[in-house]
Amino acid sequence: MNPLLVVALPFVLLMALHSAGWRSRALDPLVRVIGNPTLWLVVLIGFGVLRNLPFAPFNALAPG
Repeated sequence: MNPLLVVALPFVLLMALHSAGWRSRALDPLVRVIGNPTLWLVVLIGFGVLRNLPFAPFNALAPG
């Protein structure tokens, strides 16, 4: 029921694998970007604001 969780799960899995020791040179730049706490802060606050807007398409983000 939470679209942000569905979108973020692959990135969280990638960060968990990276912190467990699995390193891929091809994905290293991506891990550096998604490992930035500022990015997650902006995404979470932005999602919280957008899901509370009462008009389409943002009302689809709110739980039914």
